[in-house]
Amino acid sequence: FPFYWMAVTAFRPDPELYRSWRVANATPFWTLEPTLEHFKGLLESTAFLRWLWNTMLIAMVSTIISLICGMFAGYALARLKLPWRGAVLMLFLLPQAIPNLPIYVNIARMFYEVGLNGTVFGVVLVHASHGLVLAVWIASAAFAAVDEQFEQAARNMGAGPWRCFATIT
Repeated sequence: FPFYWMAVTAFRPDPELYRSWRVANATPFWTLEPTLEHFKGLLESTAFLRWLWNTMLIAMVSTIISLICGMFAGYALARLKLPWRGAVLMLFLLPQAIPNLPIYVNIARMFYEVGLNGTVFGVVLVHASHGLVLAVWIASAAFAAVDEQFEQAARNMGAGPWRCFATIT
């Protein structure tokens, strides 16, 4: 229902938006004269398309970085027999237990000192680092669920490490 209300409000002209719904001919659940004026104003008087492009760019690039780095880190944590593997996974999870505000304050200070504040690269870096935690956890669990004998069989048949990584796991 909130999405419906948002859509109806977007197409409702200003006089309908600001009048009382207690009058006799009020139609709160639809609009009698739909208009595109709000969309026109948004596109003409703001930099909405640039903001949308920046948002999509940041979301896509940070997701790709998180997935690629998380995939390699998850594979290493799942396949290498390290005595401190569990501790590393817990270390990845630890920042999730800390409230975000103290982390953001320190990141903002650090970015200001190195000149990254207000840049798209800085925002991508922050978002990618937050997504990396989940990507490492999910990837390590997924790779650990695949039996190593499948990889070994593929290597015995001549598949290289990249082929095993891409096709088996």
